[in-house]
Amino acid sequence: MSVRIIRYERLFSLERYNNERIGFEVAVAENEDPDVAIGGLFFKIARIEEVFQEYRGCMERHDQLDRMIKETMESIGWHERELAQKKATIDELRRSREVDDRYRAACEARSLKRIQQDLEEARRRLEKHESEKREVETKIAELKARIKNGDFSEKEDQHHG
Repeated sequence: MSVRIIRYERLFSLERYNNERIGFEVAVAENEDPDVAIGGLFFKIARIEEVFQEYRGCMERHDQLDRMIKETMESIGWHERELAQKKATIDELRRSREVDDRYRAACEARSLKRIQQDLEEARRRLEKHESEKREVETKIAELKARIKNGDFSEKEDQHHG
């Protein structure tokens, strides 16, 4: 009985001129078909790369969400400062005895309402981003555990949809 060693590997191009090489060597007995072994290695490497790519995608989305959360928090801060300033301006204009100032106060009140709406929208966006970030963090933890445990099996939910 002779044993042959076959090797199969693939080079995957990643972003920013980075590459990743995944390969295996297997011993194939004389009575085994090397083509079947190569086919098995092909799909094994493809499944591994799918999990790696899903992990990288989750990490990238996590970074995007971090940036979006930071930008939204800055927007909320700006709107809150603008709201406080607008309220002070309106109060001052309403105390005035000048007719033009009272008219300006009414205009400023409309502007105040728009700022309040924008602030509420920014708060809703922040809540949405934070919720998605928690979901992504859960997925990252699951994928990290799968990778560390060598679990590259196909999952049910990957093929429905």
